[in-house]
Amino acid sequence: IDSAIGRLIEAQERGECIVVFCTNDCSSADEIAAELRALGIIDAPIFTLEGGWDALKAKNLLRG
Repeated sequence: IDSAIGRLIEAQERGECIVVFCTNDCSSADEIAAELRALGIIDAPIFTLEGGWDALKAKNLLRG
């Protein structure tokens, strides 16, 4: 989280949401999302998405 916080704040400033994703067991992603919420410096919506890159592609959530 420490190394990504700057980029997360920039994403928030652009009006983007934060998506924490996992491939199999989402307990780690849920923990990271909870930790981000607990920090109190990210006001953007924070979601978890099970399924990793494949799920992002299937839901057309990737840009670029």
